[in-house]
Amino acid sequence: MISARLHLLLYLLIALTLSSCITTGKQHRTGLRLHRTIIKVDDKNISKDDLTGFLRQKPNKRFLGLFSFKVWIYESNQPRKHDTKLKKWMRERMGEAPVITDSSLTTGDALQMYKHLYNKGYFNAKVKANIDTLRRKRANIIFNIKAQQPYHIRNIAYEIHDSLISKLVLGDKSNSLINSGDQLDIYAMGNERDRITRMLKNTGYYMFSKEFLNIKIDSTLNNHQADIKIIIRGANGTGDERLTHKQFRIRNFNIFPYYDNYNTSLSSQDTVFSMNRKELSPSQQLHQYRFIQEGPLRIKPQAIINALLINGGDLYNLDLTTQSFGRLSDIAIYRYVSIDYKLVKTPLGKDSTAQLDCNVQLMRNLAQSYSLEFEGTNNGGRLGIGGNVNYKNLNIFRGGETFYIKLNGAAEMQQSVGQSQTKFLFFNTFESGIESGITFPKLMLPYSHRMFTGNNKPKTTIQTGFHMQNRPDYQRYITNLSLNYEWRPSAHITHNLAPLDLNSVRIINPSTDFTTYLNSLDPRFRTQYSDHFIMALRYTFLYNTQQGTKAGDFIYFRASAESSGNTLNALHSILNEPKDAEGYRTLFNIKYAQYARTDFDFRYYSYASIKKAWVLRTAVGIGIPYGNSKALPFEKAFFVGGANDMRGWMLRSLGPGSYFNPTNRFDKSGDLQLEGNIEYRFPVYDFINGAVFTDAGNVWLLNPNKDFAGGEITSQFMKQIAVDAGFGIRFDFGFFVLRIDGAIPLRYPYLRGDQYWANPLRTSLKNIVWNFAIGYPFQ
Repeated sequence: MISARLHLLLYLLIALTLSSCITTGKQHRTGLRLHRTIIKVDDKNISKDDLTGFLRQKPNKRFLGLFSFKVWIYESNQPRKHDTKLKKWMRERMGEAPVITDSSLTTGDALQMYKHLYNKGYFNAKVKANIDTLRRKRANIIFNIKAQQPYHIRNIAYEIHDSLISKLVLGDKSNSLINSGDQLDIYAMGNERDRITRMLKNTGYYMFSKEFLNIKIDSTLNNHQADIKIIIRGANGTGDERLTHKQFRIRNFNIFPYYDNYNTSLSSQDTVFSMNRKELSPSQQLHQYRFIQEGPLRIKPQAIINALLINGGDLYNLDLTTQSFGRLSDIAIYRYVSIDYKLVKTPLGKDSTAQLDCNVQLMRNLAQSYSLEFEGTNNGGRLGIGGNVNYKNLNIFRGGETFYIKLNGAAEMQQSVGQSQTKFLFFNTFESGIESGITFPKLMLPYSHRMFTGNNKPKTTIQTGFHMQNRPDYQRYITNLSLNYEWRPSAHITHNLAPLDLNSVRIINPSTDFTTYLNSLDPRFRTQYSDHFIMALRYTFLYNTQQGTKAGDFIYFRASAESSGNTLNALHSILNEPKDAEGYRTLFNIKYAQYARTDFDFRYYSYASIKKAWVLRTAVGIGIPYGNSKALPFEKAFFVGGANDMRGWMLRSLGPGSYFNPTNRFDKSGDLQLEGNIEYRFPVYDFINGAVFTDAGNVWLLNPNKDFAGGEITSQFMKQIAVDAGFGIRFDFGFFVLRIDGAIPLRYPYLRGDQYWANPLRTSLKNIVWNFAIGYPFQ
């Protein structure tokens, strides 16, 4: 009771102190501080977020929406009798001036809102702004909007003076952004104007611009309808002006593979390579590719030509030019890419087309680089140190290939089953290894890359590595080799195919205590600490509609399928290879895994504003061991718990099913995963953001297991769904995000007494599971 009174007294003293400081600061205020801006609209189809974008006066940021700390600092350090350097520093560096209401700005904002509504088809809208005075020298600005009935499009007509352009535009009407019956929207008409212009530029009209295209609106029908006429006027005059309505074909290419922005003179540069290519059309006209630079050519010409989706004799195409720019930018040796065109002063061709020469300017990066990296590690509270030595070559075979090699080493303190002796300082576990890989900017396939046109950005990556781990209980050697293809048929779709993914694990010199302990484990855990080999085939499909860093709704969907051991098992069956003493087939005396695995990850991001968003996620996965395997390899199993999924449980500590044994300290895994997450993200103050979330899910085994009672999937699996809820604080520094999430279990997958649900009112701080991570979850 006495403690509660002391806390109440302390709270009152702090409140009185802040109140006196704030009151003192307000005495120096010359106007009304803006407390809140309120927009009231009578039409739910009008976005308040769009209208908010026209506000030039916005309230100062408040911590949790309650208190503006920066304004308090600013007003508390106003000069009274005299100013000081400390007060000035506090005002300018730590404080923020209060936003004072300005009636002229308010009137201007109301006018901009009216113009916006007019552009959205609300021709009779009314916008009224009021300043509502509050106590303590504050005020609210209230915008009352009466939208009235919007106008809709009745008919759309075209008036196009050029016959070929008319044929192209009318033939592309199915892609139009405006249609009869739509609400009149001048913004959409502007987008349609841009769309038609881009379509023409993709069909050869290099010099065409949207200034030739006008859209007229006739709203005099007196029934809230309007007729639209799209007008493309003809070219007037002579010379270059008449070319605005002519199609252009590409004649020759001038490629500068070692472009120097500070030396644009061509007098010191030579044509170091030149080739001619025949046009694919019946005329088979020759088109020249000239590589111009000073000194020897340091990249294979075909590497650049393969990246170009435009060819001699083709009609000019803006989109293919843009995609060629992206493909050239993906060649790591180049840090600057420019593609431009120069008009060729020749008579028009037989098909009335003009000609362009294409100039490709490429500025190089340094081909080779070296780096040293050092890091501290924290693996479940076990501290360690590590370091890497890296070498990278961005043009190893002079075809834009990226090659890297990395040497790494680490030392850590690990728990052991038997007696452990510190070998160096306080570390008893050491790791060293080498990794190497090469990425080709194309698909290394026995057929032409032209099968993959458009925005594909194809890549072929080959990686290999070897790692040695010296631990108190055993030594482990890990070898891997993979071949991976990646291509993008569109801006939103990515395919990833790994026809070969080899992983080999060898355990040598296990201690007696460790061997005894290992024999008592379930097979799924023994594979982590015993010899095994994985030869997998994997395919991943990714669909992502996110538009860069823009805060718009988008969908993320990933589907992955993987199998292992089928080829080896078929060969061994054909060759009638014998099994080992335990009944397994082996390769180089190592048991190989055989399984099929698939998983899906769906996410939906819904943004109310740039920092306010709902995130919904569903993850489903299943793995089936068969043939040469009784359990999934440990690294291929499913886990939940930790910073990125079931945040009310520690990392890999939940499941499988209703299994619960607090003395089992090993990671919990399953053959099947089902999980859902909902998270609401919102701003707190400046670079600090918050989130509230709930997670639901679990993992299960496909078959009963005596070591994990209740872990198998049954028709009662819904009773074994775990649920948690929590809150998070995210410090967004721009270049990285530091995240702290705290969550409590709300529903356990097993009975606690006679019920599954927890009582949140009885939760204490010690029940909160804290997760620290870098970056946002599900992103």
